[in-house]
Amino acid sequence: MATAGLLAVALGLACGKGEGGGGGAGAAAGSVEDYLRRSKAAEPKANVGAMARRALAAFEREHTSQDLLEPGVGAAVVQRLCGPATPVPAEVPKGKKYQPDTAEGRDFHTGDAQRGWRCLRFEVTEPIYCQYSYTADAGFESSARGYGRPLGAGAFEAAAECDFDGDGKTSFYARIGRVDAETRTVVLDPELFVVDDGE
Repeated sequence: MATAGLLAVALGLACGKGEGGGGGAGAAAGSVEDYLRRSKAAEPKANVGAMARRALAAFEREHTSQDLLEPGVGAAVVQRLCGPATPVPAEVPKGKKYQPDTAEGRDFHTGDAQRGWRCLRFEVTEPIYCQYSYTADAGFESSARGYGRPLGAGAFEAAAECDFDGDGKTSFYARIGRVDAETRTVVLDPELFVVDDGE
């Protein structure tokens, strides 16, 4: 009988009917919402980090001034950032996921050896909550969002914009990298630039 009584009290508290008046259900609902928000926000944080690492790796690859060298012909070896990529998808998904198109010439299968997603060698095949973008040298969304340092030639931005609940207010996540002119290496910001996390 005592066990049944304890079970009833536990159920009452879980449903907000125990002592303290109704706060249990609200707290539980809040914690569930917080968990869902964090789990959704994990997607752009992971993907933006991966995009930035791909940008760094692409810069470290040696490129020649022509795609294919003929026998006996020389060409200068250079290091450069990948050029901008077309955002995927074209519009920020509103409270729902977007399934990337894996066909050639679509979504993450666009660009070439010098620009876009092919240059980065980055793709996502599973459904995504966010719009992903990559730019270099100009057109930085982070600047418009309040990023505190100047961005320009020799910098890149790997970014995601998300509207998790479809209310029109978006979250923004970006990882910034810069080419050090003296060492010719890419230096990544140590942390993500985040605006309105989990919106």
